[in-house]
Amino acid sequence: MRTRSMPSPERLPAEAYDALFLYLAGETYEQLVREREAPVVDTGDFNAALRRPESQMRFAVVADEMPPLRRGLRRPAGSPSLESRHCA
Repeated sequence: MRTRSMPSPERLPAEAYDALFLYLAGETYEQLVREREAPVVDTGDFNAALRRPESQMRFAVVADEMPPLRRGLRRPAGSPSLESRHCA
């Protein structure tokens, strides 16, 4: 008898890992697909979208990237970047 093994959670997106885990735990493919069918969503209701568990699964916090981003956005179009000034 062959043993099924799971890849580590770090190597798969959370959604894929969860579905694979549930499949190996005995759920059928059809159950998994039915549970994950996309519901009808009002694309104009931003607040409702933020409350959905699917929307809350992943966020990237870039707070430490904001000062360089703001400097870049304030730089006039066509001005040389910091990298190009250092390379010349």
